Amino acid sequence: MAGVTFAVGSLGLAAARADATGAVEWPMFQGGPAHTGAAPEGVDPPLKPTWRYPATGGAVVSSPVVVGKMVIVETSDSVVGIDDTTGNAAWTHGRESGPVAPVAFDPDALGGLIVFSQGEVGSAGLVAAPLESLETPTSGKLSGPHPKPAGWTFTLDKPTRGGPTIVDGNVFVATDGGTVYAVDVTTGQQVWQAKAGGAVVGAPAVSDGKVFVVAGNGKDFHDRLIAYDETTGKQAWAYSQTIGVAAATAPSVAGGRVFVGLGDGSVRAFRAANGDPLWAQGAGSDFRANSAPAVSGDSVYATDSGAALDRFAVDDGRRTWNFLFDQGIVVGAPLVSSSVVYVGLSDGSVAAVNVSTGNLVWRSVAGGGSVGPLAAGGDALFAQHQGSQGSIVAFARDPQGALTDIASPSRLDPGRALLDFLVALAIVVVFLAVFWVLETRVRRRGREVAA
Repeated sequence: MAGVTFAVGSLGLAAARADATGAVEWPMFQGGPAHTGAAPEGVDPPLKPTWRYPATGGAVVSSPVVVGKMVIVETSDSVVGIDDTTGNAAWTHGRESGPVAPVAFDPDALGGLIVFSQGEVGSAGLVAAPLESLETPTSGKLSGPHPKPAGWTFTLDKPTRGGPTIVDGNVFVATDGGTVYAVDVTTGQQVWQAKAGGAVVGAPAVSDGKVFVVAGNGKDFHDRLIAYDETTGKQAWAYSQTIGVAAATAPSVAGGRVFVGLGDGSVRAFRAANGDPLWAQGAGSDFRANSAPAVSGDSVYATDSGAALDRFAVDDGRRTWNFLFDQGIVVGAPLVSSSVVYVGLSDGSVAAVNVSTGNLVWRSVAGGGSVGPLAAGGDALFAQHQGSQGSIVAFARDPQGALTDIASPSRLDPGRALLDFLVALAIVVVFLAVFWVLETRVRRRGREVAA
């Protein structure tokens, strides 16, 4: 493993926390173990970009997590802590090259523990290191001396693409090999493992005493939503998709319900306790693995690969509104602040849709590669730009910026529709009148010639 290098002065562990309580603002994928993607105190638009951190050597970069004043990402061969004010790398810790995934942070374990994935098939694993040890000049090898305990490593059967989820003293992770693991966050010892039957989509969601994953069944490319007992790993229930393709989101959990987008083009809700189906609504297309429905209050927000953002009622799935973008949403999960839903688009822009009206109120300048899952922290929004020139861009509120109020092109405006109809009708009437006059003249001339 490569060594630890430093681009600027180290940020201490105390500085990495937002305040004296050690509050962490976006410690894992979609903000927490349930993947709700909600940031009620998050910044509202209009926004402006304040810095851009380019991954070195054209490396791919993961979606970010936010630990106090630090933004942490994986790249192809390292884990990087970025100062959220300057956008400079505060520290860089090597990792075995492999698929990138979001890291996860536990503020309580070993004084503040970062868990990240590494390696390809045959070398895949998890690495856990105290945050302070990453910020201190060491050999970068977890077996070497550190000011804090050295953490641990854990071997996986195959790489993970969703990354770890940490809650209740355990790390939960699932792999391309279809294995779901629970690992003690302090010791690194396996608590249990279970077989999902196919490659697992995204990070596990954990809530209500259960671990939820979406996996392919390995036979007909249909997805399965599976719930495991959080303590024992015993399967509690499963739902199998019967039509469509393997193109699902990761699950989200809130209010005793599990929400997921499946490859049959539907957004579905299930009772978390027993898997009873509660409702299903058609979406415009299938989904992407690094997405997950966002849940805030009485609403669920879902993006699909057909460039649509939908708001559904939590209780019955009623569609409140739909916004259709002119660019496909590739893998971005929605993030809900107090008044808007943010989504990343394939043209490299970030858009904000008002939660009440469903109208587009702000959109950043395009460019920099498709935008994946977002993160909120403090007074900023952080966007992951994907591709071989991966980067993280920070946005802050722009007091001089302007808001828009653009309705979705998919929405029927009765007044505009009536006006368009009347204009079209007038054109048709004029055309018919002209045609009748011309035809009358031709007939009259024909009679005159005959006479």
